[in-house]
Amino acid sequence: MSTTTSPTLPPELWERVIEQCNEEPVLVELWMSYRHVCRAFRDAVEKLFAERHLRKTWINYALGTLEDQDGRKTMVGITFEFMELSEDKTIAIFQGDIDDRSNQGCVKERLREAIKRTEDGNLHMHNIAVPQHTVQVHREINDTPIPGLEMDWDKMRLSCDWKALFTRFYAEEKHYNRLMDTFLEDNKAAADEMKEKMERGLMSMGDLFKQAMEMVGDTNKISYKRARRARISRMMQENNWGSWNWDQDEENKKSEKRVLSELAKLRQWASTQDDSDFDGEQGGDVVDSSDEEDAEWEDADDDDESDGEVSMTEEEMEAMIDRMDEAMGGGAPPLYHKT
Repeated sequence: MSTTTSPTLPPELWERVIEQCNEEPVLVELWMSYRHVCRAFRDAVEKLFAERHLRKTWINYALGTLEDQDGRKTMVGITFEFMELSEDKTIAIFQGDIDDRSNQGCVKERLREAIKRTEDGNLHMHNIAVPQHTVQVHREINDTPIPGLEMDWDKMRLSCDWKALFTRFYAEEKHYNRLMDTFLEDNKAAADEMKEKMERGLMSMGDLFKQAMEMVGDTNKISYKRARRARISRMMQENNWGSWNWDQDEENKKSEKRVLSELAKLRQWASTQDDSDFDGEQGGDVVDSSDEEDAEWEDADDDDESDGEVSMTEEEMEAMIDRMDEAMGGGAPPLYHKT
């Protein structure tokens, strides 16, 4: 019996199909899932990201503070903006904004130290858990690794493996999305109970809204923390350091809380910025690093007081996410090493 196969669409049509999915919330799935469907999808997605999304990618280094002659302290940092791809299209080159600075020497020296700490021979727990850089893609931001990082110090240009950069970045975003989706599914009963209380007059619309926002907000922060911990744990395993008990080391807990707070503030700032790729014609410049979330990071171990009787405690949320991590094989994002 003979079989027939459907004719293969030409690459130009696949590109047009993929472009129709080019919305900000879909970028995670485009890169982490659609790109692995077939060669045609891979080529179309990578072409789209190379042409449209690399130019909205920034790498930022926070390099501490400087004190002037009057004793005033100012924050020091440098932002690398995408400039071009290498001739073989495998390496992205970013230009640093260090021109016309009176403190060029200090910035370069501190940047050298920051990058040196992330090189293989110098890696240790603190450098992995508390990096000095952030990666921003449109209005999303995280402190995921920069694979294949190299510097041209004369021209202040940073180069890296851009496909691996996006894979590390979006693997963590996908893991975060899974945690949030599972929370919403598992708490449908609690949501229905709150709705029933409101319909019976036992809870006002304002109280319901406040309680729901508190529940989702807390889970949002916990999910970001858990997704980030999964990535750091994987990096520790890659370096044969075994596992790490995050909650028994007070110093690391303080460092983690500070980093999460800084990331949350950057995400809040970025979420308010215009992006011409997704907001129509008028888009503002998105400089520095940033993404989306609440402005303040509250201690993940503190209990939030809220009105009503239905909201989950953070211990319950932590336990639920623990069970989910186990079901997903320890919480390591799938496709983490695929580039």
